[in-house]
Amino acid sequence: MADNFKVLAQLNPSAATATTLYTVPRREGTGADTKYPAQTTISSLVVCNRHASSADTFRVRIKVKNASDDNKQFIYYDKSVNAKDTLAAVIGITLSESDVIEVYATNGTLSFNLFGVETT
Repeated sequence: MADNFKVLAQLNPSAATATTLYTVPRREGTGADTKYPAQTTISSLVVCNRHASSADTFRVRIKVKNASDDNKQFIYYDKSVNAKDTLAAVIGITLSESDVIEVYATNGTLSFNLFGVETT
């Protein structure tokens, strides 16, 4: 198994559209390594509002094994980020193969950056 420290995803989603930010990849290879699912540890999520004068709000949900939408999946819901401001969240969560992080921005002025470690 290898640990890959990296920028996991960068995204500027369209306004009012739920969009996949990141999906934990499937483990590659053969033999003993494949009996354990791939994992990703999310170290931080950075959300930047690029608008000059208006706040924007966002949502983040974790969909285990890309499950159907459910209110229990939200880790942020209509969290506001002021104009020209950034929210840096140190999260420290571990996800498994095929888990999905989905984001939503009300006005589409937010940039999302996700950082962490993939173990594949």
